Amino acid sequence: MKKTKTRKVLSYILFPLSLVLATTCGYTSCVLWDTFSSTQTKNNLDDDEVDTSKPFTVLLAGHDARGGKELFSRPDVLMLLSFNPEKKELQITHIPRDLRVKIPDLNTPPTKINHTCAYAKEKNIDPSRALCRTVQSVLKVPVHYYCNLNMKAFIKGIDAIGGIDVNIPAINPRNKKAGFSQKMLNGKVAHFTPGPCHLDGQKALACLRMRKDDPNSDSGRNVRQRIILLEALKKISSFYTLAHLSSISEILKENVEHNIPATKVLSLKKAYDKCCNNVKAVRIPTSPKRIDNLLQEIADPVQLKIISNSLRKHLGLLVEERQANMPLKPTKKITATLPKKLQTKKLSKQRAIHG
Repeated sequence: MKKTKTRKVLSYILFPLSLVLATTCGYTSCVLWDTFSSTQTKNNLDDDEVDTSKPFTVLLAGHDARGGKELFSRPDVLMLLSFNPEKKELQITHIPRDLRVKIPDLNTPPTKINHTCAYAKEKNIDPSRALCRTVQSVLKVPVHYYCNLNMKAFIKGIDAIGGIDVNIPAINPRNKKAGFSQKMLNGKVAHFTPGPCHLDGQKALACLRMRKDDPNSDSGRNVRQRIILLEALKKISSFYTLAHLSSISEILKENVEHNIPATKVLSLKKAYDKCCNNVKAVRIPTSPKRIDNLLQEIADPVQLKIISNSLRKHLGLLVEERQANMPLKPTKKITATLPKKLQTKKLSKQRAIHG
């Protein structure tokens, strides 16, 4: 008798709950499909189906543009996210915005990598494809998916998920309590101190943009960018986001461009959930140099090769013995020459032996 009552109670609870979940999942699927279909530009770069259960990459580009039709500008943030769902690993490679590169398919002299989109637009070439091809030529790994977003998308996106809670790192190792300030897009100044902090869209953008007051300059900014990105992804993938899915989708439609098919959204989230607890971050080591009156960052070829091989290994690709743009130097024949005094003594000994 008790079992019968228990079953009835459970049926009264679980049936409405299952309807709510089914409706929510259906609504979520419809919104996601509509959003990703309207913002998708191409199926993918190589017109091949990407198996997201195996290693794949996503290039994130944050453009210094304020919204509207001005989506492509100079990307201040360039990150290649390398997912390996099989090993449950995520590797983030930070690409310096001022990295000196040769842009494939464009008859232009080497320049900063964040000039790629602008040069491509001038020559009526797809900016996203040009940027992905450039990253591929630098790191020697494929770029399967890309996502371009501007400042407006970032600010509104962070606000739509209720902001994020981060632990701001110290920028001065000698004074770990020292904070920093950065002007926000709304004209106000945001002040930051090391430690736990809640950030809205304006403050989050200001935090990840600051580099002039950071002793580590762009590499210090990369650390904050990674912290904010991972916290945002964590919040986006949570159940909380479902309640704000409609507003988030409108933001994406206006300010984001990507090549991620709507059919791949859930599998991408599944891959992220597998890899998010094991994240490794690297940055291409560079040294500044002024060329043609333009300050650029020159990559160390040896370190770049190490990073490239690490990425290739992470993606399950063959590790290259050497890079295509690093020809082997011919080995010089080295001959040891004795001083003249020793040569004379050696010669006299040989004569004495052989008579």
